[in-house]
Amino acid sequence: MSGRNSPFDFGVFSAARSDARILSVSVLNYPETDMSTADTTTPPRMLRFREVRAITGLGRDTIYRLAREGRFPRPRKLSERASAWRSDEIDAWIRSRPVSGDEPGGAS
Repeated sequence: MSGRNSPFDFGVFSAARSDARILSVSVLNYPETDMSTADTTTPPRMLRFREVRAITGLGRDTIYRLAREGRFPRPRKLSERASAWRSDEIDAWIRSRPVSGDEPGGAS
């Protein structure tokens, strides 16, 4: 089979390496695909402690204290001895933080 409507035009098997490439292959091969309803969101990554600390700027004790108080996302168990945080939960927590000067009682 050849031509633009063949599912093998752009190497479907090699495209398996990249979600974006798979999406583009399916859209190119099937022009009736409606991109307005296509799910283009990236699944959340699991972030280990060092990444969470680097992203948030918080220290170890603060991260675990805030999580214990329900003011920060709790880590998920990956295995018996490994935990990680969902990237979307960390992103949401960062977006929820007030802009400096907007805090109650803060300087304007």
